[in-house]
Amino acid sequence: MRKITTTSHPNKLIHNKLYIDLGVEHITLEKKGSWVVYKGEMIGQVREAAKQHLIDTPELTAEWTGLIMDKVQPKAEEAAVGAVGDE
Repeated sequence: MRKITTTSHPNKLIHNKLYIDLGVEHITLEKKGSWVVYKGEMIGQVREAAKQHLIDTPELTAEWTGLIMDKVQPKAEEAAVGAVGDE
């Protein structure tokens, strides 16, 4: 699995077809049939439409990216604790 960094530009992440899947796995994104739903709002039917909605809505993209990053990247203090235990 490719590591996502906070320096990655959100629009580059959107073009990755796994981005929607990351949202489903790590944030409150749902798939209802062929629709992708975020916070009760149907943002697109099928993955490509959902990606286009994110491209067209940069504030949503920034929010979503932040939520995913919070889930997939360890916090600094968690990383430090893990490093101490590895010695």
